[in-house]
Formats: sequence, C-alpha cells, structure tokens
Amino acid sequence: MEKKTKRTMYEEKEVSFKLFHPADIEVDFIPWGKGEKNKQSLIKLRKEGKTAYLYFGDETLKEVESQKMLMKLLTAGWEKMGEVSIEFDGRSGQEKEADELFSRDVVRIEIGRNLLPLVDPATGAPLVDAVGALRKDIAAFTGFVLPGIHIRDNLMIPFDNYVIFLKETPIASGEIFLDRFLAIGSSEQLSQLKGWSVKDPVFSAPAQWIETNEKAKAEELGCMVMGPLNVMITHLRNTIEVNLKDILGLQDVKRLLEHLQDTHPIVVEDFLKDKKKLRQIRKILQNLLSERVGIRDLVSILETIGDNEEIIEKTDLITELVRILLARQICWSYVDVEGKINALVLSRRLEEKIQSSLKETKQGLTLTLKADEADAIIAELKKTLQDYGNPQVIFCDPQTRIYFRRLTAINFPNLGILSTAEISRNIPVHILGEVELPGSVPIIPAKSEDEREENKKDRGLLSKYLPKMLF
Repeated sequence: MEKKTKRTMYEEKEVSFKLFHPADIEVDFIPWGKGEKNKQSLIKLRKEGKTAYLYFGDETLKEVESQKMLMKLLTAGWEKMGEVSIEFDGRSGQEKEADELFSRDVVRIEIGRNLLPLVDPATGAPLVDAVGALRKDIAAFTGFVLPGIHIRDNLMIPFDNYVIFLKETPIASGEIFLDRFLAIGSSEQLSQLKGWSVKDPVFSAPAQWIETNEKAKAEELGCMVMGPLNVMITHLRNTIEVNLKDILGLQDVKRLLEHLQDTHPIVVEDFLKDKKKLRQIRKILQNLLSERVGIRDLVSILETIGDNEEIIEKTDLITELVRILLARQICWSYVDVEGKINALVLSRRLEEKIQSSLKETKQGLTLTLKADEADAIIAELKKTLQDYGNPQVIFCDPQTRIYFRRLTAINFPNLGILSTAEISRNIPVHILGEVELPGSVPIIPAKSEDEREENKKDRGLLSKYLPKMLF
C-alpha cells in the first residue's frame, strides 16, 4: 500500500488509507496540516448497521490503489453508501472551535435518529431538496431570500422528533413517522380510521397518524392526507413565516437596497447613506413581514417611505400608508375559492373603545387596556369567529387597525386584520357580522382636547390617501 508522509499540527506521522468511525474524528485523525488549504474525499460505508468512512488521502495517491482498497472492503461485507468531501481552510481545530463560539445558525432544524433517512444521500436526501424548494417559495412570496437553513442530526432528542431553532433558540418541535401518513379532519371522520390521535402541528387541528393501507379510506372520507416529510416542511414553512420579522436583519435590508442600486439609484441612494434611516426601513419591513405581507414590490415601498421622509421615525404610521399602497396584494392573499373575502367587522362601540384607549408615548400611540378588558375582548372575538365559521379576515377603521392587530396577534396569529382603506375594488367582500364590545367592558370617556389634537396629526397623514368620511 502506498504511503505518504504528512505533517499535522501535532507531529510528523504517516498517513495512508484509513478506515475510521465517526467517533474517531474527535480523537487523533487530522489528515492535513496547519495552514494547509485543500479538499479531502472520503467514502461512506455501512456494515451490519455500523457506519464508517474510508480516507483516501490526497491526489498523490494512485487511483488504482484506491480502488483495490475499496474492493477489499466490499468483499469483506461493507456496502458503499456514497462519497463525502471535507474542505479545510488551514485553521487549527482550536481556531475553529473559537469561531464557533461567535457563529450561529439563523434557522436550523435538528432531527432524531429515525429521521436520518431524510438526509441520507442513499435515499436521495429528500429533506435537503425540500428545504431548498421552501427557501425559493418564501423568496418568491416575500421578496426576501432567507439565509441557509441548516439541518443537523441530534441523537439526544426522541427518535421520531424534530426541533426548529431560530438564532440558536428552539421555537417549535414536532413528531413524524416515516412509515405512516397524517390524516387531518373532523372528529367524526377520524373516528372511522385506525391510528394514533394527535394534533396537526401547524393549526392544532384533530389528526391521526395512519398506516399506508388506511390512506385511501382517509381520502374517501374527505380527510386531508399528508406524508411525513410534507408535515415537517409545512410546519417549518409556517414557523419561518411567523418569525420572518426576527430573521430580517439590518445587513439583509442593506443588501436588498444595494440590489436596487443599478436599476433605481435615486430611490435608494439617500437611504443607503444614512444608517438611522436604514434601521427605520428595517422596522417598517419587519412590520409588514410580521403580518405576512410580501415586500417584493420594494421600489413602491421605498417610494412611499421617501414621500413621507419627514416623519420616517413614525414607522407604525408609515407601515399603514404602505399597506394602503399594497391593498390589492394584501386582499388577494385572503380570497377564497369563490373569488371573494368573507369577513367580520368591528362594531362601532368596540372601535370607540380602542380609539379612546390609545395613549401618546415617546414611542408613539400605545393601546392601554386593562388585562381583564383585553381578555374579555379576546373571548368575545373567539366566540364570534366560531359562530361565523372562522372567517380569515376582520375589517376595521384605519386608525384602529394596527392596535387591534397587536391586541389579537398572540391568540390569533393567522387572522388577517385589515383596514377599510385596504379593500380592493376588484374583490367582492362579504360581511358576515360584527365583533361586539363585551357588555362587561366600559367605554372610556373621551380624551382631552390636547390628546385628540395629537391623534389627529397621525390620522391627518392617512387622510391624504383615504376618503374623509372614514374619519
């Protein structure tokens, strides 16, 4: 067997063909030296449930010798699973370990032992392809390209589980079974199936993990049937979309604006020069993404911000002006199969309650409701939604919208709160009923003259875009 002497960071040693197990990586196997930059190839092998890697050394080793060694191992019962490449950049292990203390994955998904086939090259690594397609879909919808989503195995979590991390913090988890399908439907439908009763990880709807031979029956009953990978990807998509505002960083915003420099230099040049304005733009874009409003039409968004640059620090107000500009886009996201929007509206008394509970602070207007009043309004909203078949949209006055959204965001994250100024003329709207102010909640007396005048300043800016009758 041909041998080649290489210097490692520890000592001079001889390195030749070597078969090692994953645990050996943590011991004394470093086939390259400090300061050396290159790429090594290894062969992944499996035998009797055990995994090992065959190190072939560098390009000076003869191909014929490599094939001879591989043939010996295959004859001995090892099965070739694929090739693995390792790139190294000349830094020592200690240097890399120090860097890892300061680096972090923006989005990461960790999977248990039974889910490893989803990332195994021998099975086509379907999870890797699905994550890549997901990033493209989210970019197409939002106009924002996500950082890479890292996938990592974690043998410490339950075997069939996965955990989704955002900036090193776990924010969602689920359990899937690769040999079953998830049937989602009503309790009556699911009662006719055999399986493990669970909740759908995205919307907490009743569901069952059923065996393959039950799939056709579940579909005949009208259940939605999903494969395990589809369940995980749907959960990952929803988790990312809900948290897009926390993913969009200042550097991402700068990159988005720089992308427009060649085609729309006048639109972006002033913003790129001013870091404070750049941060305010980030806040406005985060406001939009937090309600799943895409930012693909970034030019129009920036032009609206520029038209109101004198009040750019009022990011909430400018967000509302931008939403009015994007009204058609926002409405289309809530259209049903019949081409219309089914919605509720806030009653006049509830509108007055919210508007009379706004207080001017250094950060702008803030909704000040007592805890018991907020709880009563949330309970009334939940009951009303159930009574009318859970419509996706609630309409309210423009000056109320953002505060009612914040009041309901935690309990109803997927509920669309739209202002009457965001109604698109080309989309029919069917009003099902009103959300009333609970009888236990009193309307706060009218504000002082000074407070009313302060509120009119913000509303006056909106009036440039809206009919005066709305005010």
